[in-house]
Amino acid sequence: MMAEAATIAILATVLNYEALVPNEYDSIATAVSGAAALLVLGIMITNMLQLLDDEHSGDSLYQRCADWLKSRSFMARVREAGKAILVLLTVAAVALKSLAPATTSMHMCLWRATVMLLAPASLLQTTQLAECLIALVLALVGVILNAALAGMLFSAIRDVLLRVHAVSRSTEDFAGHTVILGWSAKTLLVIKQLCLANESLGGSRIVVLAENDPQDLEAALANANFPKLGTHVAFVQGSILNRADLSKTSCTKARSIIVLAEDHQSSEDSDAKILRVLMLLMLLLQHAGPSPHVVLELQDQANEHVMQVAGRERVEIISTHEVIGQIMIACTRQPMIGSALELIMSFDGPEFYIKSWPREYATPALTSFQDAVVVGVKLGDGQNSEVVLNPPDDYIISQGDQLIVLAEDDDAYAPSTTMPLSHMSHEQAVQRVNREPERIMFLNWRRDMHLMIAELDRRVASGSVLYIMATIPKEEQILLLKANGMDVMRLQNLQVQLRQGNPLRKRDLEAMRLEAFGTILILNDSSTQSVFENRDSRALSTQLLVHEIQQERKRMNQRMEENCMILSEIVDPLSKELAASINDSFQIAGNSIVSAALAQVSDQRPLNLVFDELLSYQGCELSIVPAHTLCPAGVKLCFWDLMAKARATGRIVVGWIRDEGVLSINPPHKKERVLWQPGDKIVMLVN
Repeated sequence: MMAEAATIAILATVLNYEALVPNEYDSIATAVSGAAALLVLGIMITNMLQLLDDEHSGDSLYQRCADWLKSRSFMARVREAGKAILVLLTVAAVALKSLAPATTSMHMCLWRATVMLLAPASLLQTTQLAECLIALVLALVGVILNAALAGMLFSAIRDVLLRVHAVSRSTEDFAGHTVILGWSAKTLLVIKQLCLANESLGGSRIVVLAENDPQDLEAALANANFPKLGTHVAFVQGSILNRADLSKTSCTKARSIIVLAEDHQSSEDSDAKILRVLMLLMLLLQHAGPSPHVVLELQDQANEHVMQVAGRERVEIISTHEVIGQIMIACTRQPMIGSALELIMSFDGPEFYIKSWPREYATPALTSFQDAVVVGVKLGDGQNSEVVLNPPDDYIISQGDQLIVLAEDDDAYAPSTTMPLSHMSHEQAVQRVNREPERIMFLNWRRDMHLMIAELDRRVASGSVLYIMATIPKEEQILLLKANGMDVMRLQNLQVQLRQGNPLRKRDLEAMRLEAFGTILILNDSSTQSVFENRDSRALSTQLLVHEIQQERKRMNQRMEENCMILSEIVDPLSKELAASINDSFQIAGNSIVSAALAQVSDQRPLNLVFDELLSYQGCELSIVPAHTLCPAGVKLCFWDLMAKARATGRIVVGWIRDEGVLSINPPHKKERVLWQPGDKIVMLVN
């Protein structure tokens, strides 16, 4: 403000100095005015030089100036430019006055300086060399200032338009849409799945509320490069912890709401934030109808109860670590289970659909649909009613029950002529495979390790051994397990051996005799607080080391466990593509599976019960068995023949793996008989 006041005072003095100063002191007044103007110019230059402080010493001068301008508002930029122009015109007017005849007034000199600044063509009217130099400097500075002012004006207009556009998007009257709260590594994956889900409807609307700049989010969506299939995605800038910002999404009129966990927060902080968001939503939705339901992504399963209390009948919960941990355990003996679950839980292939049908079609349920596989029944039409997967043959479907099927889309299947089960249904029952003791290794540590151990203990045969190697000291591993109620000495089927070591060190891995294990699980290390990409990099490095050691042992003719399987827990889908190049290895892409589950439950709320049943050992689960357990090699059987044989022992065939490992769920042409080879496998639903 002092520099602005001094500039105005000096300019006023210079413009009126003829009336204040006698003519004999004309040159002295001119000199004093010029000196004062130069002093103000020096003050402004000094302010600019403050940009050169130590805090920004690593940036270029251009970058520092750009950052300084960006930190100012539009009016502040105009004031700075105005001060520079006033000082420049004052200095130029004083210089022109010293060159002009004594009868020329200061006002006229200031006018000539202004014309030179704004109209470079005035250079043609100058005759003196000194005056030409002054005009040239003013013309050059004028071009720069005009460009700067035009740029600032354009930037201001653009900011106003963006704010208007943001307000128009946030206040648009949405209805029947899906709201996504938060921006994380899963947001784009969820959007992709919702676009696939809405394809048969011709598209829908998705509203994303995040603190990021909407333009940046739109650019990220464009760079994701997946088809929107008619779905419109709108981004609203705001905080998910702000009630007013939540109202901008028209969440009270939405079909469903998805609340995503933070990527770079601890599980406690992330779940605490989600709880607060849930309570805000309950306030907004207290007068709404049964829709929308709220789907939460939790980091810690221990917080599930408090979320249920806060959300009451409106909330569905997907626990990230629990889902991935259960899938990893299910894959310990059958690695292709992960691929089957990933295919079923996403909209990229066959998915679950729940619908009511007339009783004449529902009674012979297993054979009423040629383009779908009936896998269970949802009891009643309530949101919290139970589901029964793989019910017995004598199960009677009651009024209001809904069939659960696997189909390509909700409009891709319909009742057809009943296909009687094959007459071979009792000629050959399914051969049960006896479980044998196994040797399994876990590399790295997860905070839900106690749950994974308990789940594995229920699945393996008695006498199986589990080795766990992590960077955490053995004593701390024992304390962490006991703190969660896990006593490894009281397990029924499993013997647990804890070891301290670094899975990234070849020496530590070699000491574990990897050739003696049938299954090696490389877990995503939750003992560190690094970003997902770094965790994936460590998992990939460990996978490469394990594979290298196994190859070395083979070349040394050491006895290897037959069909040793390496399974890695990967977060980023891109990392999964990189890891797929390693032979004899499988990967579980955590973000892809969780995102697909969130989208599925958002689209069909009862599917959360179906997923709980599939992933829990106490419920019904997927199983992959060799084809020879149903039929000898070289025999031609169709899908319904296999279904008949499986039903003899209360199982349901949902697909197969044929043609050199190609997985097919709900295969087409179910009446067509195919020739079964020794390496083929059957995917079944078993109790």
